[in-house]
Amino acid sequence: MTNKIPSKVKSRYFQPPKFSDGLRRFGLLAILAYFAGFYLMGIVASDESIRKAAAKHIPISPAPFSLQGSPLELAQGVHSLFWHYLTHVPEQCSDSSRAVNNFQRLQCGEFWDRLSELGWVSSIPFLFSLGFLFFALDGVRQRFQKARRKINQEKSTGLAIVTDPAEASPDRISWWYGVQPITVQVADGKQVVAYLPPEAPVPPPGEKVALYEWGKIGGQKRFFAVLYAPHVAVLQGG
Repeated sequence: MTNKIPSKVKSRYFQPPKFSDGLRRFGLLAILAYFAGFYLMGIVASDESIRKAAAKHIPISPAPFSLQGSPLELAQGVHSLFWHYLTHVPEQCSDSSRAVNNFQRLQCGEFWDRLSELGWVSSIPFLFSLGFLFFALDGVRQRFQKARRKINQEKSTGLAIVTDPAEASPDRISWWYGVQPITVQVADGKQVVAYLPPEAPVPPPGEKVALYEWGKIGGQKRFFAVLYAPHVAVLQGG
């Protein structure tokens, strides 16, 4: 009896996570990251250079605006001001041929500079939210790739027996990576929690699984498990 996993089945484990799955899992946290970025936007907007840019009088552009108040009020002010200027671009600036003299061209340059400065401040919440999603999904993808490499290189730490009950209590790791925690007993009789790939069914108590070291997650050594070869062969045939 071999403990090797058929090559055709290896590719079925730890498939790269779909964006839609990650969005469902991390969507709420991404919204929280957006609001954290929104508050930071207000702090950045309290800088004197930003307030001067918003209050600067440019005759050719819409009326200037005075930014003041708490960080949340400043953030709301910058956000509203940027979209107001973006949707009220002077005709002389949207079409350079309409500028009648160099003075108007100079004012257009000042208008675009102000819009650009307010624009990067207004983008902070979006950057926070998208940045969080990127790093969260990329972290899951890299962790899955590491697991696939371990399986392909057959770097199993040995066989383990699924305990009764098989399913362990869900934890932050199982939620974050979308994997199923199970309890297994290793050769020395110690019980450890291992994580099944999303594609693998939970084996019944007493079944054998191949155990792999997944590296440190949250400061602790973690393991993942895949079905032992006889059971994997059944999956391959299905």
